[in-house]
Amino acid sequence: MSVWLATAALIAACSSSESGSSGSSAGSAGVVGAGATGGCTTGGLGGQAAGGASDPGGTSQGGNAAVGGTSSAGSSAGGNSPAGGAGGAGGTGGSTAGTGGAAGAAGAGGGSVGLESQQVLNSVRRVNDYWILNHIGNAGTNHWDRATYFSANMMAYSQMGIEDYRTYTEGWAASHAWGLNGGDTTRFADNHTAGQAYIALYRLDPKSEKLASITNSISAMVASSQRDDWYWIDALHMAMPVFAALGQINGEPQAYSDAMYELFVDTRDRRGLFNETDGLWYRDSGYKPPATTEPGGADIYWSRGNGWVMAAMAKTLTELPASDAHRSEYVSVLRSMASALVEVQRPDGFYNSSLHDPLDHGGPESSGTGFFTYAMAWGVNNGLLDRATYEPAIVAGWNALANTAVHPDGRLGYCQRIGAAPADTSYDETTDYCVGAFIMAGLEVAKLVPRSVAEEIVLPATLDSTTAEQTGNEALNATDGSILTRWSAEYGPQTTPPSTSQSIVLDLGSDVRVDAIEVLALQNRAYQYTVEGATQAGSYRQLANRSSNAVGGTMRDTIGESVRYVRLTFTGAADYTGAWISISEIRLIQATN
Repeated sequence: MSVWLATAALIAACSSSESGSSGSSAGSAGVVGAGATGGCTTGGLGGQAAGGASDPGGTSQGGNAAVGGTSSAGSSAGGNSPAGGAGGAGGTGGSTAGTGGAAGAAGAGGGSVGLESQQVLNSVRRVNDYWILNHIGNAGTNHWDRATYFSANMMAYSQMGIEDYRTYTEGWAASHAWGLNGGDTTRFADNHTAGQAYIALYRLDPKSEKLASITNSISAMVASSQRDDWYWIDALHMAMPVFAALGQINGEPQAYSDAMYELFVDTRDRRGLFNETDGLWYRDSGYKPPATTEPGGADIYWSRGNGWVMAAMAKTLTELPASDAHRSEYVSVLRSMASALVEVQRPDGFYNSSLHDPLDHGGPESSGTGFFTYAMAWGVNNGLLDRATYEPAIVAGWNALANTAVHPDGRLGYCQRIGAAPADTSYDETTDYCVGAFIMAGLEVAKLVPRSVAEEIVLPATLDSTTAEQTGNEALNATDGSILTRWSAEYGPQTTPPSTSQSIVLDLGSDVRVDAIEVLALQNRAYQYTVEGATQAGSYRQLANRSSNAVGGTMRDTIGESVRYVRLTFTGAADYTGAWISISEIRLIQATN
């Protein structure tokens, strides 16, 4: 099994990014984040075979098939929020949502007290693994929403070193031939978002085909005199980090920087989308008063729209050299927005979908909260924001996301769907770009909070034996360090001989302390099983009992014993009635000082 060391320094498309035109919402789900590295091919699944004769993809599936195909946007909404209705962030109506957000929210996290880097990175991995396991064989489009996720996934690879994340992103990029939605001639910022992930992958393995399409598109814009493309604020996130990075890669930093700045100034100044007094942005000209205001009369400042801008500033500043002539203006925007945002943070650490009217679609919202938390933490980590002022808001935002928005199985909720304005969401609502925002936030928070006393390694276990395995999905896959492969074994009265369970035995080579075990299943199924352990000279004894388990995702149990052999016996699943045990990965974990 490959070793994962969690270093406690512990993440127009569909018409237009959030649909470029004012007010309309667009189709498919997307991806956020520019970043360092990433990637990942997915084990091709295929559909579920009728009659339970074979697991999704059946015996023909074999190992890892190429990714591909498109995916629909987001997941289902609905469901009741356990966190309760629409909490207000302060005053009613008026131009601000009240102060006390950051200070009150700090109570939820208590500053960084009790929050450690390993804990934060574990949350990032749990949420990201859940997303991947639900989308194996369905990596999605190359639109802005899914591209935002993949760029964040690459940031996670860069910081955490988990090869699955790079492999998954590489499979997605290759399935689109490293191309752009809209082709090489597109000027539409949403279509440039995929370039963030392509650039991250190129930096790991510089091959010209990876950047051919994005370079053709951006270089044509740099050479052109047209500077009015970014008419909505989402565009800043989708395109600015790409301009900044390509300028460095292609050896023309000044030309790319100047073109980017002129496009930015058109958005900020000529279109007047930034309100310097309030420190916040209107989504596009259709949301500037007096044309449009909140029901209570306040200006409409959409949380995720402003989140796009904050994330854009952090990502772009990451790429620009200290000598860049326009850098100080981006720093100024980051600081102005951070100052405004701590005043409107909810007491529970979230930000309302409408930043200045807590009564309009009030309640927790994860995408804006994730982007704000990421950008503020990045600002503190890079010496641009005062730690004492902003750490309480950062920690409160992270705790809200990790402790309230994340489901027990790793699903991220309270993610507003694609849109252009404040809207309701729910505990069950999730989207790809929202997962990207969560990943990005966690990675920066992990750098901010104290280093963990104990780090974790995954112990290198080997397969000792198994009761059965499917050709192409052998038992060795359960400990190969990748959630993109799996061990599958059929069980039930139709098997020969009939069986009511399937088991796998892992060998650590000698007696070794195992502090915890994690089991991850195909499609995050809630399998039911027991865990037993035996020393080299002893007999098996029970270490964990999940025979009544009802929650999938990363299923983790504390062990705290020295064993050589670990046996898992699977008897069924709470949310799956098929005839297959399909386990993506089993991790035996040891804490180290």
